[in-house]
Amino acid sequence: RGEFKPFKVKPPIIVKVEYSHPNYADALSNVSGVERVDARTIIIRSGDLLDAMRRLAWY
Repeated sequence: RGEFKPFKVKPPIIVKVEYSHPNYADALSNVSGVERVDARTIIIRSGDLLDAMRRLAWY
């Protein structure tokens, strides 16, 4: 049997999301570590994947 190695994501973690409606970006733009790019787009920058996912799941 072969062994599987865990998948590791190296920092920095950058998540860019373009929403279909500006209200979603509005809600997340007030979260620490979330940058508003335009009316419908946000960027989350983090040193940790789990932290980035938590920020994204805030809404």
